[in-house]
Amino acid sequence: MARGVATVSALVIAAVLSRVLDKHDYATYRQTLLVYMMVAPILALGLPASLLYFVSSEPQRRRAIIFETVIITLVTGLLFALFCIGPGQWLLPDHFDNALLATTIPLLGLYAIGRLAMGLLEPCLVACGRAPLSALFSAGVHVTGIVAVCIIAVITVSPSSVVLAQGVIFFIAAIAAVTLMHFLTNKEVGSPVSIKGARRQLHYAIPLSVAMMLDTLSMAVDKIYISILRPTEDYAIFVNGAMEIPFVGALTMAVGAVMLPELVSAFKKNDENRALSLWKLSIKRVSFIVFPLFFLLFAFAEEIVIALYSNEFRESVHPFRIYLFILPARAIFFGLLFRGAGLPGLVVRRAILGLIINVLITYPFIKWFGTNGAALATILSFWVFVIPFSTALCVRVAATTLKEVFPWRYMGGLMALGLLACGMTFLFELVLTNWPPILELALRVLVFSVIFIGGLSIFYRGDLIQFAGYFRKGFNFR
Repeated sequence: MARGVATVSALVIAAVLSRVLDKHDYATYRQTLLVYMMVAPILALGLPASLLYFVSSEPQRRRAIIFETVIITLVTGLLFALFCIGPGQWLLPDHFDNALLATTIPLLGLYAIGRLAMGLLEPCLVACGRAPLSALFSAGVHVTGIVAVCIIAVITVSPSSVVLAQGVIFFIAAIAAVTLMHFLTNKEVGSPVSIKGARRQLHYAIPLSVAMMLDTLSMAVDKIYISILRPTEDYAIFVNGAMEIPFVGALTMAVGAVMLPELVSAFKKNDENRALSLWKLSIKRVSFIVFPLFFLLFAFAEEIVIALYSNEFRESVHPFRIYLFILPARAIFFGLLFRGAGLPGLVVRRAILGLIINVLITYPFIKWFGTNGAALATILSFWVFVIPFSTALCVRVAATTLKEVFPWRYMGGLMALGLLACGMTFLFELVLTNWPPILELALRVLVFSVIFIGGLSIFYRGDLIQFAGYFRKGFNFR
């Protein structure tokens, strides 16, 4: 739920800025964040995942492990800030053919330091059994960010001011996060911070960092090509639609944060059956949310895009719908199983394959199919190459068969139910073409809801009751 607040904050800020700024300024803001998104995995060095793994497996060194990661993270953040102040502000504007980036890139260093340091708080608190505190802190920071950034955007109408405001907010939050981690562990007695301990963490974390960087680059290849090959205004339209639904990434990361300690424990005991059961349970829990969300967003994509970004960005609906096809695959968090088994190198191999395929096919797809071809290339590389390769690795790690590695029947039932609801919704859209738009939309929503929720109530009643319990506990912070 806290990750949901972060997701909403990103969408609200994007919706406000797409209306307040002109397309060139809005594209400048998104290109600035694209720079951070591309380098964030390598700057983080996989340390959030390392922190969760080592605190779970070595609780006696908890304080030392936490502050080893804090020190390394501050060093990488400062190095990136120096790059932004120096060569970054000269090189990147030429690379993107956007002179306005020279005013926003120097401010990105502050944003990066804040985001990187704050990113350590969640795994720290989750591993220490303080997940509700992490949720409150994260939600508070992002709600503050929504209010401050939107006010500054309306007053200044400047992408530089927006980047600076976000940087200041996250930097202050990072200071508070490090202070909180200190007070959480200051009474603990254990081994001190050491170079040896930092090396052990980096040995585990760097392969994950490389994999995350390659995954990020793979998902950003289409945006990089569009930035270089198309006018800046075309990039603004494309990037609004060519996005993964942020809520889903937040959900899988949250599930991973909770499940990883359990998987680590199972693999430490050589209990592959227990690990496989946990893995399949995580898939069921995530797919119960992701599959309905996929069909809902696909059915009402045009209305959602216009509501978020205004009618001026109506064309963004095409890359938006294409990118939605990543959603069903996100129910399967492959990296969770590899990390739990202590095999982060497998994550790297999968990421290398995805990046190579995407780089090779994106350029010809743009030539053949135009701007939307970039999004098509990303989806094709994902489903045709990355998913089968990752599945084969999971079968090997879990010591099982293809038939047993996934809850096929559970996922298939959700998919069939979604296809029925989505198909009936599109049929009603064709039949009701002469109705007033509001009545047509209301009836389509009603049809979709009745079919999908009714089907869930009949075939997945137990899961509905469980999720109601999860939300009730979440609101009570239990």
